Amino acid sequence: MRSGYLREGLTVPVGPSGVRLTASAAASTTDAVLVPPAPTATVLPADAAIAYRVAPGSRRALRRSPPTVRVTLSSSADGLAADLPEFVLVARPSTGSSPIRPRDPADGTTVLRLSGEELHRARSIEREIGSDVCRPPYALRGFLLGAKAASVRLEEPSPATLVVR
Repeated sequence: MRSGYLREGLTVPVGPSGVRLTASAAASTTDAVLVPPAPTATVLPADAAIAYRVAPGSRRALRRSPPTVRVTLSSSADGLAADLPEFVLVARPSTGSSPIRPRDPADGTTVLRLSGEELHRARSIEREIGSDVCRPPYALRGFLLGAKAASVRLEEPSPATLVVR
């Protein structure tokens, strides 16, 4: 068992509800004496992901409509509403020839802020990015904020699609 674990690792399928794992020591032979330590337990959260996509605005006569961002929650866990982190989309204007992606949520202008409850209720939210945010070109990047941010995957699109010109 130990050599198989070291060679292949441990895979635990996590579905729409969280999984509780408990590990305890066991004797490897029947005549071994083992002073068992207290078992250790951990909870793996439900499989949840937040994805966002930015669609460029459509061209009209001599102008272009504002770009649109769509944020989607993919999870079937019903009890997840209180555990969802906040989603923040940040824009960083160009300082030179090309825009640089924001490094953290404070590195730019907040374009969109969605609470976990909003995402849980709607599952998919689409909003226009106002033209008053930044002067093009600028780069966008999404972040998850809150105590449970590490338990939710953030699926980011290609960085090339996150530049608004």
